[in-house]
Amino acid sequence: MALFKQGKTKDAIEHYHKALEIEPDKASVYDNLGTVFFQLNRASEALDYYSKAIELNPNDAVSHNNIGNVLALQGQLAQAIKHYEISLRIKPEDAETLNNTANALAGLGRFQEATIKYKGALRISPNDVGIYCNLGMCLKRQGRIDEAKQAYQKALSINPGYKRAQKALQQLQQ
Repeated sequence: MALFKQGKTKDAIEHYHKALEIEPDKASVYDNLGTVFFQLNRASEALDYYSKAIELNPNDAVSHNNIGNVLALQGQLAQAIKHYEISLRIKPEDAETLNNTANALAGLGRFQEATIKYKGALRISPNDVGIYCNLGMCLKRQGRIDEAKQAYQKALSINPGYKRAQKALQQLQQ
């Protein structure tokens, strides 16, 4: 991933393919290739690589989460949730996957379930301002305005300059 993060995408892809020539059954390399293609907005290829990673290692929580992200991006929220749930069975204390699951649930209008997942993510990662904002949005959608304000205020108590929370709180106070 270092080459990719340096903007050397072509070199990163070549590096991973060479690694697969040496170790063709290395699931983590397929996952990394999936991430490169996901970042390049080439979802179909990303999905292929993540799927290969899972074929090689069915208990790879990260790859299941990553497949969920691709599916969510494609609007396949119910399918995304299935992969997030598999990931959480393997690694239940993963705030990122809980947050992703909650986002997909909220996208399906399942706000009460999403609220539970956001709160679970915050138990694991209590200083994540993004999750507090997601929770605030979800609570707002349920008409729970005072609780939404509290979520945004908590985000701002952690990071006073967090624009997303500032804007959301301002909208609630109008």
